[in-house]
Amino acid sequence: MQAAREPPFILGLTMAGAISAGAYSAGVFDFLIQALEEWEKAKAADDKAPEHERRVPSHRLIIPVISGASAGGITAALGILAVGAGDRLAKVEAAHRRCVLPALYEAWVNRISFTPRNGSPMFLLGVSDLQREGLVSLLDSTIIQSAADELLHAARNFRGARPYLARHLHLFLTVTNLRGIPYRIAFAGSDGHVMTMHGDRIHYRFEGFGKRRFESKWLESYFDVGLKITPQSLSDPQFLEEYREAAIATGAFPIGLPARLIERQTSEYKFRAWTFRRRREQLDNIEPLWPPRAPDGTTEYPFSYAASDGGLIDNEPFELARWTIMKTPGVPNETSAEKANRAVLMIDPFPTPSAFDPDLSAEELKKQLWLRAVISNLFPALKNQARIKAIDLARASREGVYSRFLISPSRQIKTKRNGKEVEEDAYERLASGVLGAFGGFLCLEFPEHDYQLGRRNCQWFLRQHLVLDANNQVFKNWPEKAVHNPSFHVERDRKKFRTVIPLLGSAEPEVNPLPWPRIGNDVIDRFIEHVRLRGNELVAKIIREELKQSWRFFVCCGWLLVRKNIFEWVRLRLVADLIRRDQHKDWTALRDDKDRLIIAALFDPSLRGARVLTAEDIARDIKRRSLGRVTVKADQVRKRLHGHLAKHVKPSREGDKEVFQLCKKPGGRTAWFTSFRNWRKTARQGPTRGR
Repeated sequence: MQAAREPPFILGLTMAGAISAGAYSAGVFDFLIQALEEWEKAKAADDKAPEHERRVPSHRLIIPVISGASAGGITAALGILAVGAGDRLAKVEAAHRRCVLPALYEAWVNRISFTPRNGSPMFLLGVSDLQREGLVSLLDSTIIQSAADELLHAARNFRGARPYLARHLHLFLTVTNLRGIPYRIAFAGSDGHVMTMHGDRIHYRFEGFGKRRFESKWLESYFDVGLKITPQSLSDPQFLEEYREAAIATGAFPIGLPARLIERQTSEYKFRAWTFRRRREQLDNIEPLWPPRAPDGTTEYPFSYAASDGGLIDNEPFELARWTIMKTPGVPNETSAEKANRAVLMIDPFPTPSAFDPDLSAEELKKQLWLRAVISNLFPALKNQARIKAIDLARASREGVYSRFLISPSRQIKTKRNGKEVEEDAYERLASGVLGAFGGFLCLEFPEHDYQLGRRNCQWFLRQHLVLDANNQVFKNWPEKAVHNPSFHVERDRKKFRTVIPLLGSAEPEVNPLPWPRIGNDVIDRFIEHVRLRGNELVAKIIREELKQSWRFFVCCGWLLVRKNIFEWVRLRLVADLIRRDQHKDWTALRDDKDRLIIAALFDPSLRGARVLTAEDIARDIKRRSLGRVTVKADQVRKRLHGHLAKHVKPSREGDKEVFQLCKKPGGRTAWFTSFRNWRKTARQGPTRGR
């Protein structure tokens, strides 16, 4: 085979943050590995055949870098070890659902949940963490650490280097360094200006996990070698603990999940690659301004810090992967379909459109100045500003670029239009998107659906979108039978393209979608009950450990007065979100997305406390919630509420306005069992074991 004469295709991977929708990213990665495994297996068999009988695309592909943030970082960190652990092409014995990385599937689908699952005593709304000293988060992260430990234990069974991974495989995990790193900007006439950087990353270099030779000239120019990991490292308990903490830290959602303690050395920051070209005659390396450590004055010493979610500052670490694969640092990769041989593939479960509304009324503009609106918008504004980079916008403005690709959720549904059944894009793609992307922890069916959707979307992407011009030098030594095989070709605008990763063997049959999952009041009741238990124990711990004696009685009374309203507010928000996304079993009879958005607005407690709304209120809420994807005029809302939705609502008059509210109590059934006496006892004695 003459494959060695052709340039390899270099593919960097970036996995964006996604909270529980990391199940989708894991599914994409799972199928990508399946396709690569089957392709390498087919090439190995093809090598044994005479040259004129060879039929498998012979070009080479190398993955030298994976960067990830938040849930994407967890998937990247655990996914690499899952690939090395083997068990490839194993089946998940449940209907038609399959995976090739069972450990990754188990971690994202079966293990982590809000409520008890599969008899496990650990879950996110448990109270086991409250028995320890100090309050670290709103949720109990014990289950996350346990799931990571199980996958790391399985990874010890290393099966050998993979032919599609680089010998030096780089992994970048972004984190938010809450302690901060000091840097000095020099100014003439002064000692300079000191600034603190909180956007941090942990850089690993895997050796022995891949076979392909690739060296990053960008990293070499900075002498940034990363923390070395070998298959032998998997037997070191200390390494496994440190690696687990780094993987969990990148996904430690602020406040919801606890920050993790990362232990490093200040010397590791001396040779850190920055995403610009290093010219020694112009720019030297950038080093932190570490204060000397008394009494010896050295600036090299252990540096430990609390690390939180990497997605808070850098949710899509695309540039780290792009610079790692550059042929010449600072010189952009070839972008045309005819010449491109390096690309970054980003997996992003939530590439949502902008929430920018060009039609704000004078009243809405006035309300934006109110303190409540300023406070509620401040954190999202700081987060979005920290994530955006102007240079990325400038580089990403062009269309028709084949040096960057994106996989994002796509789901088709069948609907009737003009009497005919047609397929169209679904309004909601991911089941885990409910509850602000925490919905995957509600029930097993949500992450299960998204994992399979990730596999299905990846298959379609490899078949139709990850392609290059047929005349690209990457394909120059294809066997004649592969050249004429239509399975490896795509035609666009009368031009012929070839697939970069061909689908062979078990990767070729279509991945079947799972039904869109819906839940009923039983799941909601179970969730709210555990919210209640966790909330009571959480407040009891705060009163017992965080407050002075003089404040405890007043806070206790205040909590007793407001807790029922808080739990009911959570329930209503959840029900509204489920209805809006067509994930509530009791509301499947609604005709379309507009019906669901109208009913959801009437449920939503954040829209108006009394849940008595005008048609104009509902129309504005629909536009805001759908980010402009669905627009309904007030007259259309009113027509539907007086028409086929009339059985669900009760119209009335408030002055000269017609208002609407739901006929039945929106909250549904909820049992409230905790008495004042029992709760005060809990506050005095501490968490109750086994609850």
